[in-house]
Amino acid sequence: MEMSRFQEREVSYPMPKRIETGTPDGEAIGFSDALFSGWLELYDDLRLYLYYLISRFKNEGNTQTLIRQWLRGGYDIRIVKPSPVMQHIIRKFGFEIAFEYLPDHYEDEVEVWCRPSALDRITYATHPRSRIHSH
Repeated sequence: MEMSRFQEREVSYPMPKRIETGTPDGEAIGFSDALFSGWLELYDDLRLYLYYLISRFKNEGNTQTLIRQWLRGGYDIRIVKPSPVMQHIIRKFGFEIAFEYLPDHYEDEVEVWCRPSALDRITYATHPRSRIHSH
């Protein structure tokens, strides 16, 4: 009996676009250098991973306005390792803590806050082991 052979093939996963404040892509989504300093990754399916955000004008509501604008625009926002101040803000929008495997940036699962609708999905878009689950 001949053993079956599996053909190896490379599987490609969509690559995110890194967007920083002060760039045309950042300005196009409200990630303005005049108001913020930071960077994010955006996928074609509108998953937006916010890695770093500092408001240039604290306590003026700019961060809440930006998040509200992204939600209205249909973005699936995921905030990676948010500061306590950011946690306070995103709780107002119904974000909850979860853990996701982001191998391009972290060796192990990392804290990622998202809305409950994202908690129900398992995503393999960034890596086959990538998943979201609440703890």
